Amino acid sequence: MNYSIIIQIISCTILITLLVTATIIDIKKRIIPNGLVIIGFIVGGSFAFFDPKISIVSAVVAMASAGLLLWIISILSKGGLGMGDIKLFACVGLFLGIEKIFSAIMYAAILSGVVGILLLAVNFSNRKEAIPFAPFILFGVMITLGWCVV
Repeated sequence: MNYSIIIQIISCTILITLLVTATIIDIKKRIIPNGLVIIGFIVGGSFAFFDPKISIVSAVVAMASAGLLLWIISILSKGGLGMGDIKLFACVGLFLGIEKIFSAIMYAAILSGVVGILLLAVNFSNRKEAIPFAPFILFGVMITLGWCVV
């Protein structure tokens, strides 16, 4: 088996495990723990050194780009996006690199928008009620990996 593929499988497994954990906590407690994000930054940064398909430069640029874009969205939406979500997506940038991070953001945004509209349509939610974003980050990343891996 190719060394590169083994690194990608391990990296994707850790990333998905991290995002599933964040999703469960976000749904239950409406928070993404800093400790979880710090682990993601350490592990994602480490894999950036070993994965031949994602350079360290690509990983760092993806981290900074995702963090900055979502921070700007949070400011424009007056806090509609929490700092935990921003930090989590920045962490994801280290794993995905610049070539995939914007696809993951786009899929997460589309999925959250569709679910938000459906919840409003069936009167399950009001416009002021916060919806956990970590599940959409998870599914956005899964869709991106499904279309882009190997």
